[in-house]
Amino acid sequence: MAIAKIVFQKEVIDGEKRFVIKEFQNILAKDELPKPYLKGYPHFYLDGKILYMRYPVSINATNQDPFKEITSRIYGQPSPHRDVLNLFVGRNFTVEEVNWIIDWMRRAGHRLSKVKERIKKAEEEWKGEETFEI
Repeated sequence: MAIAKIVFQKEVIDGEKRFVIKEFQNILAKDELPKPYLKGYPHFYLDGKILYMRYPVSINATNQDPFKEITSRIYGQPSPHRDVLNLFVGRNFTVEEVNWIIDWMRRAGHRLSKVKERIKKAEEEWKGEETFEI
C-alpha cells in the first residue's frame, strides 16, 4: 500500500515561516475507503482537488474546545464546522499548524490500517454458506 503524502513548499510570508501545500500524493478518494473508517474520527480523503480531514472535537472539563486556538487560526475565525479541515494546493499554514495537521493525519492513517485489519479478519472468518431448516 502506498503511503499518503502532502508535499509542502517552505516560504516566508510577511516575515513568518510558512508551509504552502504543493501537492498531494497517494491520497484515496472517499469511494475508495471503507465505510467504517469514514463513520469515525479521525479520517481524511481526497475529493477532486480538496483534501478533507475530519478530526474529533473533544470537550474538556471546562467545556472548551482544547484546539480552539489552533483551529481558530487555521479557519481565521471560530467555525461551526470545527471538525472538518479543507486542504488544497496553495493553502499555507504555520509550522505549528502543519505539525497539528500531520499528527491528526498520522492518527487517521493508523486508524485506517486497524479498520482494514478488522475487515480482512471478518472476511477470512465469515466464509462459505449455511443452510437453515425451516
